[in-house]
Amino acid sequence: MNKGTISVEFYVGRYIYLSGLLSTIPDVRFGGRGSRESISVYTVNNKTGQRDRLRITNTSPKWDHYYELAVRRERVKEQLNLLLSSWSEDYKGSLAKISSEYIIIPNDVNRYDCDCWNLFKSNDCDVQNKYPVRYKDFIMRSYFEVEVAKVLDSLGIDYKYEVRLPIGGGDEISPDMAVNLPEYNRCGFVEALGGLDSLKYVSHNTWKLKGYINCGLYPNRDVALVSADSKVVPTRDMIKRMIGTMLSYIASQYVMKKSLFNSVCVDSYVDSF
Repeated sequence: MNKGTISVEFYVGRYIYLSGLLSTIPDVRFGGRGSRESISVYTVNNKTGQRDRLRITNTSPKWDHYYELAVRRERVKEQLNLLLSSWSEDYKGSLAKISSEYIIIPNDVNRYDCDCWNLFKSNDCDVQNKYPVRYKDFIMRSYFEVEVAKVLDSLGIDYKYEVRLPIGGGDEISPDMAVNLPEYNRCGFVEALGGLDSLKYVSHNTWKLKGYINCGLYPNRDVALVSADSKVVPTRDMIKRMIGTMLSYIASQYVMKKSLFNSVCVDSYVDSF
């Protein structure tokens, strides 16, 4: 049975983007068994049709260029593998085959786009913790936030922690995580609300949610709300579902079956006469 934790459209849109992106990156790989002391550059010989290999070392003047390409290719492959792993947990069948039936509708008119994402900078949590929680390069507020971050990692989604988001009037809020969705030229936000049984906590986050709404960012549409309290903490599967509500909504705006898209285009053309 299909679990459907996140919509098919989310997986399809991300697969189309990542597989397409991977095809544009030259076949540049680090040395075997995780070694980064050398880089292999693979090309196809136009005369023989055979695959040629060029080995680059860190003494080469081209090292920095190929190193950047190798890092980029490695990350995209990792994201693609994580996506396929998550897909197999949620659905049956070939994601590649299903994706061939869809297209991504371009988006270039959203305020919270990739340019906005690029301006964000990650920050450590500014709340004084007696026992700070370290995860990767961040000092996070709680282990609950770490669990949310791990779910995003399992989906291969890039995120930034505690970014600064202006909300007008000189005020700003700090989303727990800003997530990057370049397949739609969009970014979204995730709030790990782990203290909902505290009146002080609820009061602060009510103000924060008002800030989102004033920016046109709505709960479970643009902002995923992952809820918990001191007694009940959701499992990773539940967290995935909560985040998936936002991811599915965003994907539904830009991912469309080719047959439906062609039908819409024909109808629009007819209506123009």
